[in-house]
Amino acid sequence: MHSLLDAEGWLAFLAEASKKAGVHIIASTGFHKLEYYDETHWIFSKDVDSLARLFIEEIENGMYLDGDEQYPCKQTEYKAE
Repeated sequence: MHSLLDAEGWLAFLAEASKKAGVHIIASTGFHKLEYYDETHWIFSKDVDSLARLFIEEIENGMYLDGDEQYPCKQTEYKAE
């Protein structure tokens, strides 16, 4: 059985819940629709390749806990699917 859940900020909690419950929790990488970001947000200063590398990084090495105010730097061990 798989469950889909937005995991931002809750990665450690979700990993433990997944382990205890015996279910897979799938956390995704990516962003909201661009209309939800102020035009000065850092996301608009990155090209497509930079954003793709960020997403790949979250899938291969672990998701980030930050990124709201600046380019993400606080990476976890929990990987996106």
